[in-house]
Amino acid sequence: TNSLCYFRVATIMTVLESPEAGGATVWPYARISVFPEKGSAVYWRNTFTDNTCDVFTRHKACPVSNIGLLFCLYLASLT
Repeated sequence: TNSLCYFRVATIMTVLESPEAGGATVWPYARISVFPEKGSAVYWRNTFTDNTCDVFTRHKACPVSNIGLLFCLYLASLT
């Protein structure tokens, strides 16, 4: 259901400030990890074309050794 995606249709995540170490974003079901680099961005769709949630887009942030800054933009649908 779409409730698993929290109404997020798509996500854009960009790195404004890189941490010294750590801070990867991990998609465990898809077995993908992305490490933050200043100025980089990642885009993914959270739902299929019928608006059902794609569980492979569930992700987690790993801890950082110092302060870094990520910015996430969620494209939402409330219908």
